[in-house]
Amino acid sequence: MFRSSLKKVAQAALAVALTLGMTAAMSSSTANTANAANPTAWQPGQLQINSIDVGQGDATLIVSPEGKSMLVDVNQSNAQNIANYIQSVLGTKHLDYILVTHYHADHMGDYVNLLRNYGVTVGTTYDRGGDRNAYSSTLYQTYYDYVTNKRNNANRTTIQEGDTIDMGASLSVQVVSAGNNATGKASGVTVVGENDNSIALKLTFNEFDYFVAGDLSGENYWNSAGGYGYADIESAVAPKVGSIEVYRVDHHGSSHSSNQYFVDTLQPLQSIISTGKNSYGHPDNAVVDRLAAYGKVYQTGDASGNTVDGNVILTSTDGVHYTINGTSYITKESGGTNSGTGGSTGGSTGGSTGGSTGGGSTTSLPILINEILPAPSRTFSNEFIEFYNPNSVDVDLSGYVIDDIVGGGTAPHTIASGTVIPAGGYYVYEPSGSVFNNSGDDVTLLDLGGNIVDQHSYPSTSYDVSWYRYTDSGEWSPTTTSNPTPGALNP
Repeated sequence: MFRSSLKKVAQAALAVALTLGMTAAMSSSTANTANAANPTAWQPGQLQINSIDVGQGDATLIVSPEGKSMLVDVNQSNAQNIANYIQSVLGTKHLDYILVTHYHADHMGDYVNLLRNYGVTVGTTYDRGGDRNAYSSTLYQTYYDYVTNKRNNANRTTIQEGDTIDMGASLSVQVVSAGNNATGKASGVTVVGENDNSIALKLTFNEFDYFVAGDLSGENYWNSAGGYGYADIESAVAPKVGSIEVYRVDHHGSSHSSNQYFVDTLQPLQSIISTGKNSYGHPDNAVVDRLAAYGKVYQTGDASGNTVDGNVILTSTDGVHYTINGTSYITKESGGTNSGTGGSTGGSTGGSTGGSTGGGSTTSLPILINEILPAPSRTFSNEFIEFYNPNSVDVDLSGYVIDDIVGGGTAPHTIASGTVIPAGGYYVYEPSGSVFNNSGDDVTLLDLGGNIVDQHSYPSTSYDVSWYRYTDSGEWSPTTTSNPTPGALNP
């Protein structure tokens, strides 16, 4: 009966999704929101953040009110354009810092070319560190050889979560996430792919807050055929960022980033997507709609290679009032509100964060169903469900509900008051009696509002074996393990 009902719900959801998708497709073709801005010379006392139109990639030039400069990422095949842009803004080609968020070509590919052939110099180069084998590409190895050669004066410096970057007294720059080569984690979450390693920065100037994080991932995903994947780092980062004014959109608006919980936490008044001609579907219509539900969405280009907004230039002299491509805005603290009028549709798609099958939306912190033992026999006397907290803060599970079939099946179980799952920790629930079917069933975690936090379906199972996620926050294993690990790291 539940399977039939689920099928009907899925069909209805598909119809809604198709309708939203058609709406987004029709309206995104008219998403040209402003004329491209030309680079302008920085003025003392002015914060200037330039999202340079480099096509499918990233390059962001930040200049603090004190005049300290930082280039975040150096897109491949745009060195001359970026060098000229730096000269136009600074009147020089010397940068205090270059920060490479991660080692993909569209973020660090033209670093060597920029410095070797176009006259740009740098005081310090920040990245996540690592030896010549930290990433397996010729471009990275070329980059590594250059920045580690002292004759080039690149001054390579490893940056870590919790570090700050000195951009002057008025501009705070905090590193809120960065891949750690030693632990293989970022913000406490096990890294699956290179994007997960992205260095994430929160900038604060008086009341104004801005976030930029390269290709930071927001979904637990593994493509076995393509051999690439993502871990949901965004959900662990979101509480550390909080509400902001402007969001430099992760991963060019990819469907694997900017998850609903992350966007609901940041609630950006404006969002800026850096993208160009591509075959990846960037930016994803659902992501644009999700952002547009909170405010204006700027976009440098589109997937066909057309200019939409071109260079997107943000300026502020007091950290309260700011402009983006000439349009004036005000911070939330001084009365700025989420208008939800920007972007291609102004709608929101919703969705579950961290769930394997979805089924509802949530604004609660994500908690993952991590391991399930449905059929105890000799080694185990009770069924168990292990939950994992990927966040950097403790989460109170009091009143959360564990269910198999939402609205049907076995009676739901309510988690006892005072149950707190620590940051990066586990909570193992052992129901009294038999709850989950040995022939296959669903396991669902619902928050206080009845929203699905996470959900997983498993097939027929054997005795004393568990279904589990790889190394906690990874994808679900397609097979069981005969060595369950309740309350400890999964295989």
